[in-house]
Amino acid sequence: MRCLYFISLFLFVVGACQSEFQAEQSSPEGAIRFFFEALKHEQFEKASLYTTAKTQISLRDFVAHLNTISAEQKTILLSPFKMKVSSVGCSENQGTTICSLCCSPDGEIAISMVQKDNKWFVEMEFGF
Repeated sequence: MRCLYFISLFLFVVGACQSEFQAEQSSPEGAIRFFFEALKHEQFEKASLYTTAKTQISLRDFVAHLNTISAEQKTILLSPFKMKVSSVGCSENQGTTICSLCCSPDGEIAISMVQKDNKWFVEMEFGF
């Protein structure tokens, strides 16, 4: 009987997490906020859930590079993702959705978003 209780609880928790993830991706603003939040905390696997396949490859290469450099260099490369996202505005321009995030020390950051199966994904290249 206890086993059945724990299985039910597990399925409930998994289902709740899955619907939260889907809700996060129902708008480009939600997807980009959760993507940046995951990057800020260096949760790269979680961040990859909010990206296109092309961006997942770039993120994987970026993380591999982070593992080969000094802590100081790593801090410099990760600094753009440590910004506090105070506002997000998204608009469509010639079939492309661009989200502008405010505010980094360099001003706004613009990120392309892609919609697939009613979910939004980040599309970008990680530079290093």
